[in-house]
Amino acid sequence: MGMVKNLATDNQKMGVLFEADRRISAEYRCASSLLQEEEVAKKLKFLGALDRLAHKNDFSARDVINLLKPEYFEQPREQGASMQIKDFHDRLVEDSEQEEK
Repeated sequence: MGMVKNLATDNQKMGVLFEADRRISAEYRCASSLLQEEEVAKKLKFLGALDRLAHKNDFSARDVINLLKPEYFEQPREQGASMQIKDFHDRLVEDSEQEEK
């Protein structure tokens, strides 16, 4: 009986693993398509340059942002913008999964 139980548990674990792999693949395809958009690429280059500048001067990127705009981290995040990003992300993942089928 113990072997049957272990087999069922192993099958469940494999199922979870395959589902995680499928989701990771969809997320990767979503991120790859976003990286090809010019505005996204420009912003990532800026953030990379900001991070290198901060590191070179023994600051964190957060320290540099606080120097440029001290109240930035105290401001509430725009809920609408977060929802738009989530909706866009979900749509890209769905499209990616449809292409897979």
